[in-house]
Amino acid sequence: MDIFNRGNVYDTIFFNIQSVTEYGDVNDFEKAEPEKYLIWLRMAKRRYKEEFEKINQDANLFHRITNDLYLEKACYLPEFSKIVGISYATASTDGEGRLTRDLKRIEGETELDLVKEFCTMLTVAHTMTHDAKRQPYTLCGHNITGHDIPLLVKRIVKYRKELKGVYGDHIVPVLLKDYINAKPWNSNVIDTINVWKFNGSDFISLNLVSEFMELKKTVQLLPKEEINKLYWMGIEDDAGSVMKEIHSQCANFTNLAFQLVNELRTL
Repeated sequence: MDIFNRGNVYDTIFFNIQSVTEYGDVNDFEKAEPEKYLIWLRMAKRRYKEEFEKINQDANLFHRITNDLYLEKACYLPEFSKIVGISYATASTDGEGRLTRDLKRIEGETELDLVKEFCTMLTVAHTMTHDAKRQPYTLCGHNITGHDIPLLVKRIVKYRKELKGVYGDHIVPVLLKDYINAKPWNSNVIDTINVWKFNGSDFISLNLVSEFMELKKTVQLLPKEEINKLYWMGIEDDAGSVMKEIHSQCANFTNLAFQLVNELRTL
C-alpha cells in the first residue's frame, strides 16, 4: 500500500492489541506451569545477566528480582502473554464527503473470545473484498509487525483446536496468512513504526510520534510493562476500572495510528 495515496485509507483496518503476562506473580507461574517456568528462567538468565549477578551475591533477592523481570519483560513475549484488549478502526465518508473514523473495541470474558471475534472480523472483511473483487484490506498499526501480529498468530496457534472449522478451511485468517507469505515489497501491512523511523533501527514510541506531530489523544500512552502492572494490581479488586483503562489505551493506540496515516497521506 502507498501510504501517500489518499484513497487507500478507506481500504485499511487500523488496530491495536494489548496483552499482559499470563500470571500476576512468578510463583503462580511456577506452580501452574513448572516446565514452562524453567524455560523462561533460563531465557531470563541469558538475557538479563546483570540482574542475576545480584542474586548470586544475595540469594534472598531471588524472588523479588525474578518477579520484577517476569512482570517487566515477559509481557513482551507472546509465549508468556495473553491478550486482554483489542480495538480496530476503519475509515469512511459522511454525507458531506468528509473522512470519518469508525472505532470499535472487542470485549470478551476470555482471551479465546477476543481472538475469535477479531479473527471473525478479519475473515468477514476479506470475504467482502474478495466477493466484490476489490483490493484486499491493508492492516495498519504501530509496531504491529514487531508485536501485535506475531502475538495474535501465536495465540491463534495456541487455540488451534478450539478455532478449527470456525473460519472454514482456515484457522489463521487469510489477511494474516497473506502478510506472512508476502514478500516485503508486496506486503498488505503498514507498520507506522517502520514508516516513521525511515529504515532505522531505533524503537520509536507512538507517544513520541504523537507529540512531534501534535496528534490528539485522551490519555498518555503507557508502555507495556506499566499496563501489565496496572492489570495485575487491580484486576481482582477493581476489574471494571482496570479494563476501562486498558480499552482506553487500546483505542488511543489505534486512533493515533489512524491520525498519523491520515496526516501523512495529505502531504
